[in-house]
Amino acid sequence: LDTHLVLAGDFDFAAPHANGVLVGAGNITKTLLGSETQGNQVTGLDGPVLKAVVIGKETTLLLTAGGLYAIKGTKADLSPIDTAIEKTIIDIVDATVDDDMAAWLATQDEIYLWRDGKLTNVEIAGVTLADPLLAYGAYFQGKPALWLVSNGQLVALQANGAAIDAWVVV
Repeated sequence: LDTHLVLAGDFDFAAPHANGVLVGAGNITKTLLGSETQGNQVTGLDGPVLKAVVIGKETTLLLTAGGLYAIKGTKADLSPIDTAIEKTIIDIVDATVDDDMAAWLATQDEIYLWRDGKLTNVEIAGVTLADPLLAYGAYFQGKPALWLVSNGQLVALQANGAAIDAWVVV
């Protein structure tokens, strides 16, 4: 096995990005495309990257303490989703199915579904949210679901046309 140094550094994250990869350490985020070995610094981010997610294989979003940013080339712009949600986003997962781009987002006490360019605040009867943790993709009743854990409860959510179905798992 031959090992080749591509980019030196102590990295906090790596994520797919438009024909390459994003890598980061602290407040520095760089793009690597193809066989580049230096990378180009991404500008416009506020703070270190907490989470990186690719929505629908084409849109790279970076969550920082300063907000949710969309990456275009080497420029980071505050996402319109961040502007629409008045609270701090603490988690995001890709929920794209086929060509229908979608994402689930969480604040400290709210859940949102973004799809078809619309953002929906999802209220779950009987569930009080506190720093929910999100995971997407495991099937429930034959379809992928958002799974969230909060206050010792496990909840499955599925978009069903215009409706959103919720199950509290006991």
